[in-house]
Amino acid sequence: MPMLVIGSALLSGQDWSAAYQSVLADAEQIDAIEREIERELLPSLASSADQEASVKKLLTIDPELQAVWTALTEEADALYREGSLGAISAQQGVIDFAADFLGVESLEYWQSKLYLGQMLLAAGETDSAATLFLEAVEGLGKLLGVWHPLVIES
Repeated sequence: MPMLVIGSALLSGQDWSAAYQSVLADAEQIDAIEREIERELLPSLASSADQEASVKKLLTIDPELQAVWTALTEEADALYREGSLGAISAQQGVIDFAADFLGVESLEYWQSKLYLGQMLLAAGETDSAATLFLEAVEGLGKLLGVWHPLVIES
């Protein structure tokens, strides 16, 4: 609609900026609202990152165990990228390691379960994947809060 107003203003020889002023004002209001939303969200995003860091347990274990974790996750990831069904059992090993050495209250444990759900979904195991996704999202929700960006994204 503003284009018609501008077009008719130009045709009648009027100053086009007066006709366009309401559109400029709307754009300024939208920019102000976006800046306000950004200011409101930044503290919550920072606290979300702090919350995530507080439940990450990998850096709290022995460096040798960290190396085992890295090897296990890299193996599972490589098998998954190759399309091998062996990725599923390898990822189950990652989950078992996380449960044993990082605890079921660790971010790594629940993220590993999400990744296994993704693998199961890719393998066509939709029911198993859905069950695992629900379980992982519930676990992440308890750990981080249901409104945490990671939980919402999952």
